[in-house]
Amino acid sequence: MWGIIASFLQADPRRYLVSKRFNLRAFIAFVVAAAFVIATVTGIVLYVVPQGRVASWVDWTLLGLAKHDWTNVHILLGLVFIVVGFVHLYYNWKPFKHHLAERVKGHLSLRVEAIAALALATVFVAGAIAHLPPFDWLFALSERAKAMWVVAPEYEPPYGHAEDSTLDTLARRTFIEPGEARARLREAGFDLLGPKATVAEIARRNRTTPMGLYMRIAALAKPPAMPAELTPQAVEERFAGTGVGRKTVAQMCAETGTDEATALKRLREAGMEAAGGDTLKTVGDSRGLQPMQVLQVMLIGPQALSK
Repeated sequence: MWGIIASFLQADPRRYLVSKRFNLRAFIAFVVAAAFVIATVTGIVLYVVPQGRVASWVDWTLLGLAKHDWTNVHILLGLVFIVVGFVHLYYNWKPFKHHLAERVKGHLSLRVEAIAALALATVFVAGAIAHLPPFDWLFALSERAKAMWVVAPEYEPPYGHAEDSTLDTLARRTFIEPGEARARLREAGFDLLGPKATVAEIARRNRTTPMGLYMRIAALAKPPAMPAELTPQAVEERFAGTGVGRKTVAQMCAETGTDEATALKRLREAGMEAAGGDTLKTVGDSRGLQPMQVLQVMLIGPQALSK
């Protein structure tokens, strides 16, 4: 594809602009150039956009486009590159085939540049798969950039794709009585549409975000009290599907009424160094544990891992 652009730039572009004939090669060059610019912009945007669950929850947009819009544009431009590559190969098939034939006849000798390029590509692929430095630094930087959009705990949905739930489902899963949730929103002037309307649809109808809608009813939550005698099974049943992995140690301590110093001490006793601002996923990754296991240690102690 770069060869297409290079061959076009080496020629006088004015002859393409003044010519009345449609020049397919010039057209391909312009398509590649446009696709390259757009794909570069969308790639940078997707590198820093918030995680999908957050983007949908806060109705994130940039230049009027939601995250899925940026993703769709990026994918389509990638397909344009593929199609143009095949077109380029079609128009240059004879010299390409001749080049291969010459190599097969007995002169098969790869240039050092080709070997170096293949080695470099292999290193990049292996580094990406194995998360080796410095490649994993790029992934970590992207994660930090995405996390910067979460400026307050409410920016995280109570569970994955909560915006796609009905209002009653959202209420039940967050320990809110559905009738009270509907009454509170009606008092605030919300049009609740029908019983099958999703939270995202209701929020859009009322010119707010799913997060904004939920914040209107969040104070109505009445989570069940934690039992006096906790077991790993009880902890898992209580918090399964609530996204504990992305919550911090401090948040889970506040949510469960656990003393933060006690929770951190239990984690240290289990071989996990943590701070209040660390997410349970980050803490668990240091020991190869699941976030739910980290929470069980926080609430019960190191013995939870042996039960």
